[in-house]
Amino acid sequence: MNSPQNSVLIIFLKNPKPKKVKTRLGKSIGYASSARIYKKMAETIIKNTKSKSYQQEIFYAPKKEFTSIKKWLGSDQILQPQTGRFLGMKMSKAFKKNFDQGKSKVILIGSDAPLIDKNLIKEALSRLDANDAVIGPSADGGYYLLGLSCYSPSLFIDIDWSTPAVFNQTISALNKAGKSYSILRKHFDIDTEEDLVKLKIWLKDNPSCPNMISLYKEVSNVFKEKT
Repeated sequence: MNSPQNSVLIIFLKNPKPKKVKTRLGKSIGYASSARIYKKMAETIIKNTKSKSYQQEIFYAPKKEFTSIKKWLGSDQILQPQTGRFLGMKMSKAFKKNFDQGKSKVILIGSDAPLIDKNLIKEALSRLDANDAVIGPSADGGYYLLGLSCYSPSLFIDIDWSTPAVFNQTISALNKAGKSYSILRKHFDIDTEEDLVKLKIWLKDNPSCPNMISLYKEVSNVFKEKT
């Protein structure tokens, strides 16, 4: 059974500064605009994944910008710095820290797949009852979610991060380690202008989705500014 005592959701995010986040998107819509989109996506994900069924933790970067992160997100958030030289190491350390603290289920997501909500997190946690891992594939070949019921450092080694090979390489690593796993439905990350158009259409078609109105307005404003 899931509870805040044994289940945790880790959200990886960065301080939303221009040219520091969503740089691929920034090349087409402007770096200030892409930073605004990233900021609103992160805020939306945090709101939509809040639940009493598990603990939510924010792992932020850069480490030195704690004051700015706290000012942005507020003092009621559990804030932890990302540690490690590259993404795989940072993720591995975040998982290890929680398992070392006695957690039995740990889910990790990023801050650029804004359709993630608490129902999806609960589904991922439930799948960990019968599996060592749960993974959510992204349309770009990566994954938007990884959940584990035990620490597995081999899943973060020899992965070509930020490439279309990430999901398949992680599945291979799970198979090699003899881990059982469940695959969630596919979602899309926001990395390009094409992705942003897709998000705008989805938001327009789903106006009643919780906490999405401000994100829709932000996306719409970006396209208005661009024309």
